[in-house]
Amino acid sequence: YELFEKANGILKGVPNDLHKFWQLRRYRDVYDRQFERFTKAQKAYFEQACKNCAADISRALNSGSLPFTEVQRAETIRDGLLEVVGKIGAARKT
Repeated sequence: YELFEKANGILKGVPNDLHKFWQLRRYRDVYDRQFERFTKAQKAYFEQACKNCAADISRALNSGSLPFTEVQRAETIRDGLLEVVGKIGAARKT
């Protein structure tokens, strides 16, 4: 978890571009491999990080700052983050 927290802190300070978004794909791997081991507070932090990152991608898409050729990749990464957020929310309700 500590490595995720450090990486997330670093990525927050990086400009919103495809290089940053490419790294955000790994959040899905963290969810798949580590999420169940997190404490309740860590799970909340992770969920909020995913929401914030998805919002960063949406802002970049809406601003038109991404090259046309990269829009689909960014949308795919954002959708993956939102899927993770949805799974976390669904698990919380059960």
